[in-house]
Amino acid sequence: VPSSNESALIKRVIAVAGDTVRIETDGRVFLNGELLEEDYVYEDFPGHKYKAQSWTIGEGEIFVLGDHRNVSNDSEDFGPVSVDSVLGKVLLRIFPFERFGFVE
Repeated sequence: VPSSNESALIKRVIAVAGDTVRIETDGRVFLNGELLEEDYVYEDFPGHKYKAQSWTIGEGEIFVLGDHRNVSNDSEDFGPVSVDSVLGKVLLRIFPFERFGFVE
């Protein structure tokens, strides 16, 4: 549960314990050496530059990224997070209306 000075965030789980994540300067994300196909990512600011970084996810941790990747505050900024910080799972998207439906 977030403390009084924190807000709950909705993020996509990209990796779990034992996985390795690498983000390239062009924003491509690799999971265990394989390029992720991320058709759900919004390109808010084309040309945004990422820092080339990699992480190995520890036991009891997850790596999360936002769908609005270029403006998201996520594991690219603060690293893996504890699974104990997860509040729930998104099951249904209601907005934007043209993408209404269950989330896989």
